Amino acid sequence: MEYLAERDFVKESDKKPWHQYAKEILKHDYYVLKKEELDAPGSDVQTSDYPRPSKVLGLIGYEEEEIAQEWAENKFGHYPQHKHTVATAKYKEIICIYLFIQAIVAITATIAYFFLKSQGLWGSIPLILVCWQALHVAMSLRIVAVEDLAGISIFSKPLYVPQSGLYLIPFGIMSLSKANRNYKDVHFPGPADKIYRVSNKEQMEQKGGDAIPPEYLKLGYVRPIYTTTGQPKFTKDELKERRRKLRSKDIADVSLDPLDMQIVIDPQFFVQYRVNAAFGGIFRIIRNLSSKSGHIDGAIKDLLREQSYLIINEMIAEQTNATLIANRRLFNQVFIARLQLAVLRLGIDVRTGGITEMNASHKTHEEIAEISRELARRESKVIQADTERRAKELKGRGDGRYEEEILAGKGRGVKQYMADAEISGEEILASEAVIKALPDTTFVAGTEGVEKLFGLVSGGKHGLMKNRKQEVTHSTRKEVTDEQ
Repeated sequence: MEYLAERDFVKESDKKPWHQYAKEILKHDYYVLKKEELDAPGSDVQTSDYPRPSKVLGLIGYEEEEIAQEWAENKFGHYPQHKHTVATAKYKEIICIYLFIQAIVAITATIAYFFLKSQGLWGSIPLILVCWQALHVAMSLRIVAVEDLAGISIFSKPLYVPQSGLYLIPFGIMSLSKANRNYKDVHFPGPADKIYRVSNKEQMEQKGGDAIPPEYLKLGYVRPIYTTTGQPKFTKDELKERRRKLRSKDIADVSLDPLDMQIVIDPQFFVQYRVNAAFGGIFRIIRNLSSKSGHIDGAIKDLLREQSYLIINEMIAEQTNATLIANRRLFNQVFIARLQLAVLRLGIDVRTGGITEMNASHKTHEEIAEISRELARRESKVIQADTERRAKELKGRGDGRYEEEILAGKGRGVKQYMADAEISGEEILASEAVIKALPDTTFVAGTEGVEKLFGLVSGGKHGLMKNRKQEVTHSTRKEVTDEQ
């Protein structure tokens, strides 16, 4: 539609983030279509978002005003008089004339019968005429149900809009057109269990490709609708951020939406409608859709199918699957408003509707699911590695504390032993050195064995003292050299 083709609310130099821009498109369209409802409680759009124009009504309001004006003027006689009392009077006049003529013919036929009954064949003609009159009156009796939107025409010219009840409509002179005015739900492309989908493998194998086989057509199966979403209009900053996230190794930073791209989807939606009793009622529908009562509902469904397909494809081409999901309620409101505007002049009242499913291909779903699974596996591995690292740290701390306690216990034991035996630390170290140097040596108890043992300890002690003196001498020389 031309009025939605150009949107000047976003300048190229002041481009908004993609998700905000996608919502602004829907808000703008809703504002243009139904300005009088924008300030309603709970609405997604407020008039403060845009400068209030001088015109108060939206496009739907102006369309309703034009239709009401055409109906009131009735220049071409397309509709009956809109005042119910005037139409009732005309209908009653015609019926009275019809009954008067029928009565005159019946009286004349009865008199003729009494004069001609003795004339053989000629005497039966008046009787046949009276029977024909009775049959004509019986065929002229019609019932208008409470759920019917009806109209009475005389020689195809609209005359009267009847209410529910029994009416006399002279056969061949007047005609009754009616349509059910209850709200109906129609699902597109069809009921969910009657949509014929085939895989790529089946398309290659079966003769007709993705065409519906005759046996499925007999069962009421229909082809799915395939449409392509729009290309996301990311800003330069958003593109940089996406590239950074794609290169990121941090699991918490890779949060790209796989649905925020151009893909092919299979949308399913429904529309709730009924025939519009206002502005001419059934006569507007007859003039625009079908003059046969039994074909009106089928004509409305065909019209809604073609018009809604056009609107859905146009709107989806401006969104991605991710923005459709995020703005589904607003999307459905705009869709219904555009559909109302498209069919209002034809006599169809669209009450509600919207998208129920937005299915991508099976392969796309598998790939998106695989992304989620990979992210979950990656996060699981990170958690597992972190758990192992923490376990090792705790184990190392425990081992360290264990060794520390052992050494502390040994130190306390050595100190106590030194105090009890009145020996020095060098002697203790010398004894330990002798034990480690001679792990397999056996000393025989007695004077000689004890002498050997003390001799080794004295030697170890002497060696330790000598090494310590050498270390002190070496350290002193180094300090002197450094000073020089």
